[in-house]
Amino acid sequence: MTAEVASERRSYWSRVTSEYANAIPAYWRDAYSLKDFLALMRVRLAQSKIGWLVCPSRIAPSLRIRSFGPTPIRIRSHTTDVSVLGEIVVSKGYDALVRHPRGQPRLIVDLGANIGLVDRWFLTRYPGAEVIAVEPEPTNLETLKANVAGLPVKVVPAAIGLTERTVRLHTVTGEHGFTMVGEPQPGSTCVEVPVVTMKSILGDAEAIDLLKVDIEGAEEELFSDCRDWIGKVQMLLVECHGHYKVASLLKDLERAGADFTVLECEVKPEWDFEVALLERKPADAGARSGKLKDAVA
Repeated sequence: MTAEVASERRSYWSRVTSEYANAIPAYWRDAYSLKDFLALMRVRLAQSKIGWLVCPSRIAPSLRIRSFGPTPIRIRSHTTDVSVLGEIVVSKGYDALVRHPRGQPRLIVDLGANIGLVDRWFLTRYPGAEVIAVEPEPTNLETLKANVAGLPVKVVPAAIGLTERTVRLHTVTGEHGFTMVGEPQPGSTCVEVPVVTMKSILGDAEAIDLLKVDIEGAEEELFSDCRDWIGKVQMLLVECHGHYKVASLLKDLERAGADFTVLECEVKPEWDFEVALLERKPADAGARSGKLKDAVA
């Protein structure tokens, strides 16, 4: 074994040890029961080097996890679902909203809803809210619908953009990484999906109390011409990918006549994105908090 290989192995095991040292206590605290904890660990270990042993076949268990309320959630093994769960439960990726409470939102719009775990997190903390969950990828949609069944969530099976059209989504990073930006790389998983506009999904909604945007690079298109609807938004939680930084987002907002303050900004160079929580400045708070009428199917 060369010194370089030995160093790579030590680095790998150091990283794995650190990840599990953080994940296991968080999973244990959040699981309702030992059964839920063990099922979650089995899904997590399916991604590891011993996955062939602990979870040789695909499973989709129903788990009760405190962060998402008492109703079970469904996550799929051998997918990136557990990584999405870990972002919420282990990394506390949405706790900026907890650190900056602004009352009870009534309408939340989730662009890039994936399998609905963030929507479950929202509704657990804001039980009076309604959610519009926009997600284009068909296999994610199936799990999303199961996870929000019976809840005040309107699911929109589409991507979001400036114009209605059909695009080809592609990913090489798993179910949480589908994008409509750029050309597919060799080996990409691809699927054609419709694109809808903010106007079409909002209907007669007077205000969006919270707009969450995680659309893998399409945020540049979305905010490049947002004047018609940005005045309805009170708070923004946006992932900015690649060359489109939070500074770029602020320029687009300013050009649209919207004045927002950045409450928090986290830079993640290893993933090539920045995530920011922004709030409309009081002098620019023209839209009043409103509720989507007849939005929930």
